[in-house]
Amino acid sequence: MLRSPPVPKRPTALALCAATLVLCAVSPALGQTLPEPPQPAAADPAAAAPVATTPLPMPILGLEPGDFAPMAGSVEWPTLESTSESEVIAPVVAIRYTVDVTGLTPLGLDDQFRRLSVLRAHMGEEANLAQINRRSADDRDLIDQLLRSVGYYGGSTQVAVTSPDSATAPVRVSLVVDPGPLYHFDSISVVAPQGAAVADPAPVVLPLLEVRPGDAIDAERVNAAQDALLAGLANAGYPFPTVGKPEIVVDHATRTASLLQSIDLGARGLFGTIHIAGETQGLSD
Repeated sequence: MLRSPPVPKRPTALALCAATLVLCAVSPALGQTLPEPPQPAAADPAAAAPVATTPLPMPILGLEPGDFAPMAGSVEWPTLESTSESEVIAPVVAIRYTVDVTGLTPLGLDDQFRRLSVLRAHMGEEANLAQINRRSADDRDLIDQLLRSVGYYGGSTQVAVTSPDSATAPVRVSLVVDPGPLYHFDSISVVAPQGAAVADPAPVVLPLLEVRPGDAIDAERVNAAQDALLAGLANAGYPFPTVGKPEIVVDHATRTASLLQSIDLGARGLFGTIHIAGETQGLSD
């Protein structure tokens, strides 16, 4: 018996609906935009409430939260954690140290450094590396001031912290001083302020001022010269001068300095009439 070929069945409405659901499920992966399938009515009002979405965390690997469309029931974006052991923060270790300074003794500054040094003031106490670094910086500034006080304006100090050979030995802090070139005075000037009793005090002051062109810019020597100047002016007949603070201008290009001294000599002191009271042998009015 001959049979006719089977006639293909037409898709039913239920099959079409299922196909539509399949396309809606896979269309995002295919890059298509299809309408979402209608949601069936929920019997329970609580079940019909929209599912809360969890916001994505901070950007990871260059992605922003806005790059991802919120999805119902989405979970937090996974964070990347290292599988290695956590980094161990080194504790602040208390250590002791010694101080070694090279280069100050030939300049006569070693004793002053010992009295004023922050490192030496705390030597023998427990400290950490950060404290040692701060104290070394303070002592480097101190050395720079000491060098300038004796005329070395181009010096430098190198600081080195050396680890000990054993766990019980102290750390060694070394300061190596390079004083640099010695600066000198190239000019000494004396002027009078406006309204001074003597318009030109230089002829009187310069011979008494114990600083000369060519001398090193030694702060201690300049201060001593100021003190001696007062006594010298009194002996020269000017007992009440007004001595201004000297102005020193340093020229690093020529490694020299100029000193400008302002002095009001005041009125010259003169002896008046001499009177002798009482009976004095060999003298009379």
